[in-house]
Amino acid sequence: MMIDRIVLIIIAVAISSASPSIAQTSQRNFSFNPRPLDQTKAFSITEFSLGHRFGNYTQNGEDRSESEALATWELGYMRNLSERWALGVAAFLNADDWRTQFGVKPRVRYWLGQKSSLDFSIGPILKTFGEDQLTHKGISSNLGYNFNNWLGLDAGFEYVSFDGTQFAPGGELLIPVEGDRTSFSISAKVAGVPGAIAGVAVPAVVAALIYIALNDDDNY
Repeated sequence: MMIDRIVLIIIAVAISSASPSIAQTSQRNFSFNPRPLDQTKAFSITEFSLGHRFGNYTQNGEDRSESEALATWELGYMRNLSERWALGVAAFLNADDWRTQFGVKPRVRYWLGQKSSLDFSIGPILKTFGEDQLTHKGISSNLGYNFNNWLGLDAGFEYVSFDGTQFAPGGELLIPVEGDRTSFSISAKVAGVPGAIAGVAVPAVVAALIYIALNDDDNY
């Protein structure tokens, strides 16, 4: 009986001393797919989303509404600070029917569980392409819900003010321009490794279709 007790004590001590090392080996230093602290210390942000943007556009006192398709790429890095909170930053590039915007957004993530989470990010729009003759100052923000490591939904808000000069209708006279743009967006996103693949594959397919369409036009 004494030997049996000694054996049981040795086994219990071995299990208790081995469990921390097992937990440590299961935690990665970095993961390409978002994961909480018990699985990784840090992870990448590789997101691609498609959605719709709508809002109001004011130029020289004239108001008009906007509504267009929106594609967004985000690439960044986040670090788990605790079991619930992660902090990081991501660069973003979004494109609609009229313009392309580039900027940077610090991001906070709150883990709801092992896979689901909430994201909040806000940061400046650093460059706007497609309206280069105008000077833009703007801010972009997003609130997102992630169903798991790969799929989620984003609600976005942007405010941009601009000024400069543009050619008047007819293209012969430069006139001063100033105004602002307020917009909201709803998007479905793919994240992690699938997000990185989609972010490359979707533009490649679109470019291929455009190339084929232009070549077909040239053949007529």
